[in-house]
Amino acid sequence: MAKLQGHKIRERREELGITQEDLAKSVKMSVSSINRFERNQADWIGIAATPQASLLIRSHEQQNGKDIQNVMIDYPVPMKDLAPITLRAVNWPKGFYVKGVRPLKEGEDARAKCLALLARSGVPKGTEAKYFNTVTFFDFCVERWKSRGRK
Repeated sequence: MAKLQGHKIRERREELGITQEDLAKSVKMSVSSINRFERNQADWIGIAATPQASLLIRSHEQQNGKDIQNVMIDYPVPMKDLAPITLRAVNWPKGFYVKGVRPLKEGEDARAKCLALLARSGVPKGTEAKYFNTVTFFDFCVERWKSRGRK
């Protein structure tokens, strides 16, 4: 599996014009968002930016004309006690299709592998929706990727 390289993240952040100070301000300003977020937990298995951080990412994209939708996409994240909130979410399903990263053997189906990984530890009673919402996110990302002409 490929290692996440800090210098690549830093280069991408710099391309978007996001400074270390911007990140620090975002973290400070997001504390109340994070506290609310913890009370109204997302009902899926995934990583999403807080509402504040999602706005910051979109702002930097528009200011710099750069798009990072291939790694962080807008997605209506399902919440346990609220309607879904459209946030920037890490496009982890893409990893199933990137050579050197994908957890697949040659000829193995990505969706089948995802389902097998999710089912491996069992689905605790009361968390069923979280697992189905995760599969829906996987399907959303794959369809979006294919609709952009990728296989």
